Amino acid sequence: MNLIGYEGLIDNGQVRLKGAPRLPDGTRLLVVVTEYPVWVSRGMTAEEWREPFEEFAAGAQAAAPAPLEDQPLSDEEINVDVRAVRREQRAARRD
Repeated sequence: MNLIGYEGLIDNGQVRLKGAPRLPDGTRLLVVVTEYPVWVSRGMTAEEWREPFEEFAAGAQAAAPAPLEDQPLSDEEINVDVRAVRREQRAARRD
């Protein structure tokens, strides 16, 4: 996962990025809405502001599960999961 920051605006409900290259349809984004430039108002350098996002990206990449086709489930594992969800649903209805 790459983490690249772009300044942008919301325009008629759509995210409009300034100075960003044209991104292909289907590109996954993590949008963080903040007052611009929050890092300046907090006395931070751009690098200091970027650091937690880079850490998040590294953690997300490390924790990413393998594709489902690489993790076949047995019928018993599926049944266990279904039973657990049903128990949660019943408990939620009782509350």
